[in-house]
Amino acid sequence: MDDCPAATSNYYRRARVSVRADAVRESWLGRLRNVGWSQPGGGNLKRKRLITLVMLGVLVSAAALVRPGPALAAGLTGTTYQNVGSSSSKFAVQSWNGNSNTAAVSADLSMTPASGYCLDSWFDWRTPEGRSHYDARGVRVCRANASHGSGTITESNSVGEMQKAGGAYGPNNATTSYQYTNAPTADSGQSVASINVVMTTSNCTVAWWKKDSSGGISSWGGGSPTSAGC
Repeated sequence: MDDCPAATSNYYRRARVSVRADAVRESWLGRLRNVGWSQPGGGNLKRKRLITLVMLGVLVSAAALVRPGPALAAGLTGTTYQNVGSSSSKFAVQSWNGNSNTAAVSADLSMTPASGYCLDSWFDWRTPEGRSHYDARGVRVCRANASHGSGTITESNSVGEMQKAGGAYGPNNATTSYQYTNAPTADSGQSVASINVVMTTSNCTVAWWKKDSSGGISSWGGGSPTSAGC
């Protein structure tokens, strides 16, 4: 990120709110019912989306026990997803919990991409004082009919809310130059198009997890999450 101040560790007061387990369960069942199960990709797409949403549901449902909020809205906790370019074959998901300083990002490519093209899923934290952002976290899938995810990302600093999130599809290391879809709950004027999406170990402005066209997996921690340096 560019000149981002360090987070204030005790900026947020942790709220304790009791949430009934059945309410959390019904919230996630409702999300699963609203997914477009009849979209192209058939059973494999159903299974992948189910696994993705259930895994993210563990993170967000746990967050709801501390501080409940709208299922698909920005805030200290939430989940958002995009059909990139209005295509259900390019599915990106981002989930976050500012109470526990955790996030998860995943991408599901249920098609054969153009040669050299990949699907991205990106998430960026807003700094607690609300004026800037931390390094973005991204997942990339370049392999046909494959999914990839970051797993649970635990931040070393106290973080705020989601600043921006979204998915992108395009040439490797230039995905946003071709097609991107922002999360509707991103901060006003914020877009994943502003992220440096180059996934190399010399790019110290992002942390990333990648599955290449042959299925090879690599990742990079990005160095300090509160500065542009490694």
